[in-house]
Amino acid sequence: MKRLTNLREVARKKIFSYVKMGLIIHLPNEVNHYASTHVSEMTCRKSSKHNVDDDTYSNVYNYNTEINVWGDVTSYNERYISGDVGVVYRVIMNFDVEADTYPTDPLALLYAKYKTTLHSYTDDI
Repeated sequence: MKRLTNLREVARKKIFSYVKMGLIIHLPNEVNHYASTHVSEMTCRKSSKHNVDDDTYSNVYNYNTEINVWGDVTSYNERYISGDVGVVYRVIMNFDVEADTYPTDPLALLYAKYKTTLHSYTDDI
């Protein structure tokens, strides 16, 4: 039973660290927005990909989630008071990861993919 308790604690710590994860987006016009997956869910679907050349199969994990972008860090910090009033837009992220085993940090993969679309940003973890 102790092992199960430890696993729950690890899961709680991981979830807590994800909630705190975000990005400060620096737009070219010197305006900053704040992006986070907070209040969004991430879904994952596993499928197989057939490699015709060598007749093997590999695992493909498809992720789908929504990133909320607030007008600024203050709007994000006040989200419990004002709800999603401060959200200026939402970004739907859908991407595949080909791997032998389930990726251990899917949110890090998500943020890495999202960062490739940005002009400039600062991590806020």
